[in-house]
Amino acid sequence: MYTRYFGFDMAPFSIAPDPRFLYLGSSHREAMAHLLYGVRQGGLVVLTGEVGTGKTTVCRCLLQQLPDHVDVAYLINPRQTAAELLQSVLAELGLDLGGSGVTSTKVLVDLLNERLLEGHAQGRDTLLIIDEAQNLSPEVLEQLRLLTNLETTERKLLQLILLGQPELNALLASPELRQLAQRVTARHHLQALSRADVGEYIAHRLRIAGCDHPLFTAAAIRHIARRSGGIPRLINLICDRSLLGVYAESGHQVSRALCRRAATEALPPAVRRPVAGPGLAVAGGLAALAAAALLGWQAAGIEPQVERLPAAGADVATPGPSLHQGLEQLARHWKLADPPSCPGPVTADLWCVELEADRIEPWLQAGLPLVVESAGEGGIHFQLPGQPLADSPVRAWLLSPLAPPLADRLPIGPGEALPPELHRLLQKLLLRSDEPVDLYPGYERQLLTEAEPMPGQQGALFAQLMTWRRDGPAGTLTPTLVERLRSHQRQHRLPDHGELDVPTAVQLALAADGVSLDPGAP
Repeated sequence: MYTRYFGFDMAPFSIAPDPRFLYLGSSHREAMAHLLYGVRQGGLVVLTGEVGTGKTTVCRCLLQQLPDHVDVAYLINPRQTAAELLQSVLAELGLDLGGSGVTSTKVLVDLLNERLLEGHAQGRDTLLIIDEAQNLSPEVLEQLRLLTNLETTERKLLQLILLGQPELNALLASPELRQLAQRVTARHHLQALSRADVGEYIAHRLRIAGCDHPLFTAAAIRHIARRSGGIPRLINLICDRSLLGVYAESGHQVSRALCRRAATEALPPAVRRPVAGPGLAVAGGLAALAAAALLGWQAAGIEPQVERLPAAGADVATPGPSLHQGLEQLARHWKLADPPSCPGPVTADLWCVELEADRIEPWLQAGLPLVVESAGEGGIHFQLPGQPLADSPVRAWLLSPLAPPLADRLPIGPGEALPPELHRLLQKLLLRSDEPVDLYPGYERQLLTEAEPMPGQQGALFAQLMTWRRDGPAGTLTPTLVERLRSHQRQHRLPDHGELDVPTAVQLALAADGVSLDPGAP
């Protein structure tokens, strides 16, 4: 839809495994080296990785680099019986069974052995690749082990590559498959892209598509790296929807605000977190916005030494005994008379918040005590600030000085809009001013005392307005605020990135006096 608008030669962020777009980060280079080793040396190679890390794309790239003397059987449907798998391999190698209905495993193995010997006599190698191999049954995996016995006195006749999710490693580690596991000559686990690689990945795909200028701001790329976890498929989903939003608004570059909307809409519910607040609602969605644009409408994260509590059940819809004890400890820490009801408001300045696993780390960095539920034997425990997070956290409960709708808006980067409540907080604590936020519409009051004095009353006012204009519109995280924010972060030993993130906002909110952080307050 947006290809012509941006001048692309092709869609840059399709989730199809197109080898032309393969970005060879360090893990992907190692994966390619392992596959090439398997082809040259023979034996069994295992390549695993989480969903969407690019296993199939790496394999498709390998296929393009194979020499002409290699015959390939590529199976993408592993849910077959041993006989069906042998039939599929023979068909892929061009052996027509002619509807004979041969289902005998022995006959099929003999036919495959003859085909492999013929190819060997002609100087040809045969490679069998099975995708989604974590779905292979133990029976079929045992048959594959027997196929690796097909050999001459000099070498193996069949080279085998298994691609699969991490469950494949667990499957191969089972006692009944230990003989097959011993046949593995090379294995590699494909890692997600690092945060530094995400920007290069995006730029690489844009270059291949014919774009030689940046379409994503640095803040947008940082947000994509956080939300995707470095998974290429998720990066593609977010980028594709972001470009759709820019196209719908007749814009030229993806900002982080738009990127946040795109991620919320594009990512599956299991990997996304809700984004709330005015201007970030996704009702209708960017896809609908793009459709409207076509009609001419322009839209503007060492086991901690902590007290262990009895394990709770799998579902904590209502507070069980262990959760209740944890909330009692939380209340004592905050000097509250009673344990809080969670989730919901506790006092005028505190809210009890329930967090999913992927949202715990920033709040731990903020120095707040937590009640954490861990998988397995960890159970529910009370965790003090400064202790490392327990393994396999499932969810957590805490008392926050930030109302959930505001916390869901974080992080906020330079130039992005600030909710009025957070703007008042920064105004009071960073700029030491109780004056109104706006003196004139579109200009910020706090810069009035920083303006250079000029002769004459009118000249002074003109200088002040010019200073405000350079600093940015009211209600945003302006350069002046970013500079003060970085200084505050360094003073309190926080990362001085200049973003208003959860740890920074919590620290500021705890120091606030008389500043309401309840969006519902008048």
